[in-house]
Amino acid sequence: MNGLLLVTTILLALTGIGLFLNLALTRRLIRAREDLIQARRAEDKYRLLVTRLPALVWTVDKNLVFTSSEGGGLATLGLTPGQVVGMTLTEYFGTDNLDFFPILSHRRALDGESAAYEFHWEDAIFQTYVDPLRDRKGKVVGAIGVAVNTTEARQAAKALQDSERQLHQVQKLDALGSLAGGIAHDFNNILTPILGYAHMLRESLAEDSVSSRDVRQIEKAALRAKDLVSQILVFGRQSEVDLEPVSLNKVVEEATRLLRASIPTLIEIDEKLPEVDLRVMADPTQIHQIVINLGTNAFHAIPDHGGRITVELEAATVGAEHAQAESGLHPGVFGRIAVTDTGHGMTPQVRDRVFEPFFTTKEVGKGAGLGLSVIHGIVRSLNGAVLVESEPGRGSRFEVYLPLTEQEAGSSEVAIPIPEGRGERILVVDDEETVAVMAARLLERKGYRVDTVTDPQRALERFSAGDQYDLMVTDFSMPGLTGCDLAGCLQVKDIRIPVILMTGFRDSIAPGSHREMGISHVLLKPLVPGALERAVREVLDAEPPPTE
Repeated sequence: MNGLLLVTTILLALTGIGLFLNLALTRRLIRAREDLIQARRAEDKYRLLVTRLPALVWTVDKNLVFTSSEGGGLATLGLTPGQVVGMTLTEYFGTDNLDFFPILSHRRALDGESAAYEFHWEDAIFQTYVDPLRDRKGKVVGAIGVAVNTTEARQAAKALQDSERQLHQVQKLDALGSLAGGIAHDFNNILTPILGYAHMLRESLAEDSVSSRDVRQIEKAALRAKDLVSQILVFGRQSEVDLEPVSLNKVVEEATRLLRASIPTLIEIDEKLPEVDLRVMADPTQIHQIVINLGTNAFHAIPDHGGRITVELEAATVGAEHAQAESGLHPGVFGRIAVTDTGHGMTPQVRDRVFEPFFTTKEVGKGAGLGLSVIHGIVRSLNGAVLVESEPGRGSRFEVYLPLTEQEAGSSEVAIPIPEGRGERILVVDDEETVAVMAARLLERKGYRVDTVTDPQRALERFSAGDQYDLMVTDFSMPGLTGCDLAGCLQVKDIRIPVILMTGFRDSIAPGSHREMGISHVLLKPLVPGALERAVREVLDAEPPPTE
């Protein structure tokens, strides 16, 4: 009986132990299964990440044989996952040169060192990292490499850098524009009396006299200075120009003729013009300035022993693909002005900066670095583009693309005599006394009675004191009160009088809004001969006489 109980007890004990061991094993199997599931999930996440990213991951053994290769960047190299497994690095790269850096970096990894390098494949750039591959005991058993495609990131960084450079350029242009506006205002006030007095002097001389011809040269030089000021304002975005159909053939031919007269004979100038007349919407002075500046730059680039400058004009069709490649161009038909020289050429660093304001490689006193900047500003304002090709020792070629127009180029208008005044009384207001006195002289010669003041407050005092005038001519920019403010004050006082505003800034008032300000006509400074007298007569004839 006791023996049976002992056996039963032992069997029960063994059963319990078995159940315990079975339960422990089951738990361990469950935990192992869960670990396996987690590992598979981690592996799936890893593979998903690797295949989605533009990267490559590979391993090699101690014999530099690929043991794995995967990643989304494989397609860039024309490979599929695992395709290179079993190949050696030397077989893949097609070289036995063990110092070839991609191979050398893996050999260093086998020695326990890390390495990084750039790998270029066609247009793609991979930033590559190679590290030792170790087992659980820390022993190096191979190498693992990771390569990330950085092409798009580099392109984005370059685009950002270009945008920052363009922003910096705009900021410099804005600052230069403010400076140009102030200079132009003062310069216009200087040119106005020069043109006015030269005009009056020429009219007092015999037309065929030497003195008359000399005065005409003074007028011509002053008008050229006037055009230059206008271009400075356009360059500084302080003004707009009146566009008209312009014959590129005629302007390019005239400018080339001027270049021939101003450049040493050691330098040959070739001119190639099309038989068909090419026309663009522009200001003739702008096109003339483009050719002269490009030709002058070409001359300065040619050595003292001589060379050749070629000025070409032709029609050029720009397609969509070319337009996208060249900044500022859109598909269409353009007039292409090309100026090529046999000079010393430019390095890529200089070529990238030639259109920056004040950038110049010339010696001190031979240029301020504004010529090409002005050209760039003019061409962009005309919806065109300037392209440049140059290499050191092989000369330079500048191409200006301007959109063509079908409109006919205008012809010169016949001058109409200006009617004489009939004794009307006029008040001239300008803080520059020389301008005010010159304007008075011009009008008095036409039969008007003229008073001048250099302070707008004094003008208001005259009206308040009851002085009667048929017309007021006033400058726009004056201390204390602008010409618009002065005209507004007269409106408030209910003084009905026509007002002519003189200004050096085309955009000083919005187009069409001058009537609302009590201004009958706007004249641009510097005043060309006859402009003031003609405007006064037209305004007086158009305005009804004031009611008592």
